[in-house]
Amino acid sequence: EGMKTLGLCIITKEIDTPLRKKLLKLEPLFDRIYVQENGVEPRETVVIYDHVEASYFKWADNFADARNALLKEVETDYWCWIDTDDELVGAENLRDVVQYMEDNNITRVFAPYEYSKNDLGEEIAPHMRERVIKTSHPYKWAGAVHETLVTDQPEVMAKTDKIKVVHHKDQSEYDASIKRNYEILLHEYAKEPRDPRITMYVAKSLFTMRKFDESIEKFVEHIRTSGSTEDIYQSWMKVSDAHKELGHYDKAIAAGHEGLKLAPEWPDAYFVIGLCYYELEDYDRCITWLQMGLAKPDPETLQIVDPTVRYRVTMMGALAELQRGKVKEAWKLVNMVKNTS
Repeated sequence: EGMKTLGLCIITKEIDTPLRKKLLKLEPLFDRIYVQENGVEPRETVVIYDHVEASYFKWADNFADARNALLKEVETDYWCWIDTDDELVGAENLRDVVQYMEDNNITRVFAPYEYSKNDLGEEIAPHMRERVIKTSHPYKWAGAVHETLVTDQPEVMAKTDKIKVVHHKDQSEYDASIKRNYEILLHEYAKEPRDPRITMYVAKSLFTMRKFDESIEKFVEHIRTSGSTEDIYQSWMKVSDAHKELGHYDKAIAAGHEGLKLAPEWPDAYFVIGLCYYELEDYDRCITWLQMGLAKPDPETLQIVDPTVRYRVTMMGALAELQRGKVKEAWKLVNMVKNTS
């Protein structure tokens, strides 16, 4: 049947000069690039470059609606997506990924998404996102914010590390997106029936804005209404973090124990409990809980797992050992960090 075609989807607020330069660089890698400018009155599709088409969509505070409108334009056999502030790494391997999907009847492939870095330049929010998708499968985007692909038909999924996407955004842009997303989420939160994940996203936004009391209230609401064990676990962890920020260490420990009931095989709950005992200057319990957590593997999940947590927790363990007067044990933990970072 010949080589399968591959398209790229990008939505944007404005087709400006930086984006045009990015499109020119990406054009040779794809059979077709579909760009959609949101926030303007719809008008006919225009050709920017030979294989780059631009369409226009009236923005209405819903990312899924915008992405679904663009998805209707796709005519290639497969498609992938990035945002304007994303960098596609390993793009030369895309054709191999498509061939693998075709040979194995795979409908979508997940790839690493490096979303955020700390002040040291370390990646702190890596997770897997759907990246290459078979067009003939009836996927659609769902979620006004933090949108994901959903389907009501049987699908075959796979992962790859041959490609990855790196998100580039400075702090001012990040702060602006938090504010924008929070306003959209509040609008969605007011709708009935309410999606529990919207409640969780509202809670996370409040936490990011350091409104810890309000975030706890929303996380608890999410815990009461969600049917996802993994989501509930993550909410308990954030409840614990929020209480810890407020100095409510007993409540933070209690929230950690609620997480343990759900997933004793995951490390996070042990970490949050151990770190609370450090703040309470109970260094023996701190070490015990941190050691139990460090013995647990990171969970297999599509959710964000901060890879810096382990060495930060290990360093806190070293400080706790020093508080106990155990210098050799502290030095061992420091060396563990030196050997893994």
